[in-house]
Amino acid sequence: MDHFCRALKARGRKSEIALRAELEPASSQLVVGGIGTGKTTELLVAADEIEKVDDTYARYVDVSVRHDLRQMDDGILLIIAGVELSRLASDETKAVRDAKEQFRKWEQGYGVFVPFHGD
Repeated sequence: MDHFCRALKARGRKSEIALRAELEPASSQLVVGGIGTGKTTELLVAADEIEKVDDTYARYVDVSVRHDLRQMDDGILLIIAGVELSRLASDETKAVRDAKEQFRKWEQGYGVFVPFHGD
């Protein structure tokens, strides 16, 4: 968390996103705004606060660091989320290891061709 986020928290400012998540746990939030309006800061503070709640997992993932935004392919956000969630898996069975490896491959652009044999 950067200096600005720590400064906000030190002043007692609680994230709008975290407050809404507490009130409506199944809700979805959309964060929009211009450059420099505090979107990233809001998300970082929210992730930090949500992570403190039992049985929750919150991560800020900068998609632009993980993927070229000029080439947004179908499913890439799901793949990135899968890679992040796979880091939580403590069960190291073969099935879990295989799933983690498959998400890593998908993230790197590998695909699986499944031939269609229709009538």
